[in-house]
Amino acid sequence: MCTSFTLHAKDESYMLSRTMDFSIEMAKTVTYIPQNFHLIHDYSSSEMYQTKYAYVEMGALEDHCNIVFDGVNEQGLTAPIRKQ
Repeated sequence: MCTSFTLHAKDESYMLSRTMDFSIEMAKTVTYIPQNFHLIHDYSSSEMYQTKYAYVEMGALEDHCNIVFDGVNEQGLTAPIRKQ
């Protein structure tokens, strides 16, 4: 089971913390993706899209492709992403 919580600091900022409790090893790499970066949608498609916001992600490099497990964008939106 994964758990997340936020801390409200004295300077009015928020910090997000999240555990990733899985029985397999994953999320080995921290990657920064800038605004307006072009990404390929998935392995089976050449469809590309452009990021609107920069984000930081945790993931793994598999077959020269970055797999995202969790991340947060510059607006504070976070969502876990699973490989199907």
